Amino acid sequence: MSLTLLADLSDISRHSRGYGSTNFVLILAGFIAIVVIVGLIITLLEKIRSSAPSEDSQTNASLLHSLAHDLGLTVGELAFIEQLALQDQLPAAELLFVDPSLWSSSIEPDAEKSEIARSAMSKVFGSEIMQDTLAQESQTVTTG
Repeated sequence: MSLTLLADLSDISRHSRGYGSTNFVLILAGFIAIVVIVGLIITLLEKIRSSAPSEDSQTNASLLHSLAHDLGLTVGELAFIEQLALQDQLPAAELLFVDPSLWSSSIEPDAEKSEIARSAMSKVFGSEIMQDTLAQESQTVTTG
């Protein structure tokens, strides 16, 4: 197709008076510029498409691990939270981040990992809420 177009342009330039070679050069330069611009656009679109999957893979991280990273939980505390969720048969370990009362079985004085539980609970809810929860737990134990 482009050869036919060039042949027609060449034929037209032969029949024109004095302006044929200038018009041919201008049209050829315009055609080359259009091809270069289209190539650049295609290259940019391919780079954008190839970079998109790497960003998606970062968002697929577990919510539990994202929360643990944001709160500064240690590996032991994270493992304890996952174990507590399994023990209490919670559908997701992230539910432990919602209600401090779900931690009641782990913060009893004779629980074997109560120190890890207290540390994790303090990081998740803050020390004030943890103290309030412990006070409520001790009041229910003494009145019961």
